Amino acid sequence: MMTYKKIFAITFLVWGGLGCVWAQTPVASATSSAAGQCPESLQVQQTPADKVGPDWQVRASNESHPHFNVSFFSGPPEKLEKLAPDSQQRKGKTLISQWNFAESPQAYWVACEYFRTSAIAARPLDKDTTGCTAEHNLNTSPPTVKRWTCQRTARR
Repeated sequence: MMTYKKIFAITFLVWGGLGCVWAQTPVASATSSAAGQCPESLQVQQTPADKVGPDWQVRASNESHPHFNVSFFSGPPEKLEKLAPDSQQRKGKTLISQWNFAESPQAYWVACEYFRTSAIAARPLDKDTTGCTAEHNLNTSPPTVKRWTCQRTARR
């Protein structure tokens, strides 16, 4: 007997296999996190971009997605220059990631990522930012950012 979860999973796989493209548009962000750095959640409206076939019905959604990660970019995120951490260290159930930024004519950016959506909230960092650190909780799946900070130093 098929459960609702199995039917949903199969339907989702079929949509993906048929090349159904979902347009994701951030609608509005909710309140800021306690640290005031990333919005706690992002309201995302998803609308199917294509028809999937004569026997299929598609459903749009308008859901709130919780914040779970940060990433850093060399330039605006649409340039797709996402930076890997320069170092990572595990301390118990915490993963600490460190990014070091070289002097650059373009600004570095931070992107707040949200669970189960590719929509992000992004902004440029101050020009004197030399690096950032993120602490992730390894007790959650996927690991969730607990806090992140950036270091600033006047460059010569």
